[in-house]
Amino acid sequence: MTDREGCIDNVPYDCIYDDGPLGFEKNNTDTIKKFVVQDSLEEVDIGNGDYPRPTYVSKMLPDDFKQEMVKILKEYCYCFAWDYAEMPGLNRELVEHQLPLKVNVKPVKQPPRRFTPEVVQKIKEEVERLLKAKFIRTARYVNWISNIVPVMKKNGKLRVCIDFRNLNSTTPKDKYSMSIADMLIDSTAGHEMLSFMDGYSSYNQIYIAEEDVSKTVFRCPVL
Repeated sequence: MTDREGCIDNVPYDCIYDDGPLGFEKNNTDTIKKFVVQDSLEEVDIGNGDYPRPTYVSKMLPDDFKQEMVKILKEYCYCFAWDYAEMPGLNRELVEHQLPLKVNVKPVKQPPRRFTPEVVQKIKEEVERLLKAKFIRTARYVNWISNIVPVMKKNGKLRVCIDFRNLNSTTPKDKYSMSIADMLIDSTAGHEMLSFMDGYSSYNQIYIAEEDVSKTVFRCPVL
């Protein structure tokens, strides 16, 4: 419980914790009771034996249908990525992110944040993964600098987010509103199945336009 800014139960924190259920944790009977619409999941390995590729299917599926689904997933497992290195990214000629700025905007350099040694180590591990996959690269003498906001998941893994609030406030807003969820659900009427398949780190697969890359610089612990 947050009782004052920057503290939880009077203990200073430097990391945001995401306590939302993942849906497949073990021994989460309370979560299952609360979210009765969530099917119980069964872990299956669709890899070829050399490299584990775990995924999850509903336990409520009929056995013959489940076997057929797992067979299809194994056949097309090369279409999915389990690691950053397996995502080559999309061609810039197809799509890329652009970050136009409003007129007379001054760049913002956020002051550095402090983290506990435990959080620093996890940040380093994630940044090294991103460097190895060439999703990011080092930069010097930049005008825009944002801070890392680590989000710790309940399974112990850390998601490295960036505090782009200053940058976002200086970019024009597009006129395309988000789709209405109720209408999307209604459009599935008459179909046997609705897939909630999510993209793995999809935000890392679209490049930033070269002229805008310098605006996305973030500060991280020394590796």
